[in-house]
Amino acid sequence: HAALAEAHLQLGEDQQAEEEALAAFRLAGSLPDRERLRVEARYYRTIRKWDRAIAAYRGLWDPHPEDLESGLELARCQLAGYRYRDAAATIAALRRGSGGGEDGRIDLLEGDLAAARGDSLKRLEAARRAVEKGERHGAGSLVAQAHLQRAWANQQLGRLDDARVSLAAARRSVGELGHDLLRARLLHFDSALARARAA
Repeated sequence: HAALAEAHLQLGEDQQAEEEALAAFRLAGSLPDRERLRVEARYYRTIRKWDRAIAAYRGLWDPHPEDLESGLELARCQLAGYRYRDAAATIAALRRGSGGGEDGRIDLLEGDLAAARGDSLKRLEAARRAVEKGERHGAGSLVAQAHLQRAWANQQLGRLDDARVSLAAARRSVGELGHDLLRARLLHFDSALARARAA
């Protein structure tokens, strides 16, 4: 159930994700402590109970700072819960961790934090780093997300031609992946860019 919940969540199928996460949550009582906490963290994240999700992911990550996935999820939940200062501290710790500097997902999170704080230049730079790392490691989904983040940053800076170039790059990456959720995000940005150009 937990794996199905994660798959539905990645595809943007929120209702199915919540159903599977709830089923996993109800069955988690007999699991070892760490696995039970991981199921609880995913459940609270899925139903957007950010404070509980943050507490659970912190319980996973604090004693095991080498657990990059839990650290990334902690930062994502902190961002979603408007805990920007905490998210910044988590991101900085992730970058200091073993191998963290080469993981472009950390740069994407930095871009998300910059966007939340209204710093489009910092978002653009973070997205550039994420593209470079994603291409270096063959991480297609990361590259597509980073190009889309560049497009948003350029649009917010009034660089509409650059935004269109970034959008085209994101389209190429998404086309290779066939990722429905990313395709939907592209359509959303496409309409926003069209409105900006018409203004």
